[in-house]
Amino acid sequence: MTHFQPVRDIGLSAVHQPQSPSADVIFIHGLNGHRSLTWTNSSHEFWLPWLGEHLPDARVWTYGYNANVIFGSRDPLDHRASEFLSELLRCRSVRILF
Repeated sequence: MTHFQPVRDIGLSAVHQPQSPSADVIFIHGLNGHRSLTWTNSSHEFWLPWLGEHLPDARVWTYGYNANVIFGSRDPLDHRASEFLSELLRCRSVRILF
């Protein structure tokens, strides 16, 4: 397991990038979630790199967005969806698995 140091919290971030990927696996957190903390265990280990070790030909991503519903998100749902699709089109090259 690795201790994850988030580079940025919004958008796609590659966790595992093989040279010639056969699939893209994208992890998207839920409401009030976080792009890396959602996938971090109680020992503060970010476990998504483990998947890359077991699926070496799959590119693994995590996607972050403003999911704060307690205080109210400032991003309308259609804006979030458009941003996600734009990044997805920019980054994808093979089959996508959610």
